[in-house]
Amino acid sequence: MLTQASPPPQSDLQALLLEVRALRTALDRTTFVGLRVQLVLHRPGQQQFTVNLARDRVRGAEGQLLYLKSQREHLTGRLKEIEQRKPVPERELLTMKAEAEALPRKQQEYEAMVIEAQQNLRMETAKLEDLNRQLDELERRLAEISK
Repeated sequence: MLTQASPPPQSDLQALLLEVRALRTALDRTTFVGLRVQLVLHRPGQQQFTVNLARDRVRGAEGQLLYLKSQREHLTGRLKEIEQRKPVPERELLTMKAEAEALPRKQQEYEAMVIEAQQNLRMETAKLEDLNRQLDELERRLAEISK
């Protein structure tokens, strides 16, 4: 003969319902924390990428400046050669002198580019270091909590 089980008392049902709600809240909170952790962990990589770009800009600006300096030396040498020729080719000499006069201004522009790129690199590196310090502190706090 089959006997029907009596329904659980109302208080047991309420307790079970409260526990399910608490579990749902904990799951929602865990999911939210997990998403925030992913976001926080993504930031150092993004900042490192920004630092690398800034470092590349510094190298590029320094390379341009070095190229300009070597171009200036080459032009100075060519000017000396031209001035020593007999007869002096006036048109070529005037053209090269005009180029030589423009080089100091260009060099100043390139030096300013290098300085600006270096400042940007320092700023982005400081941001990365600060972010790493914050993450270290967060890790320390989480370690304390988990003890």
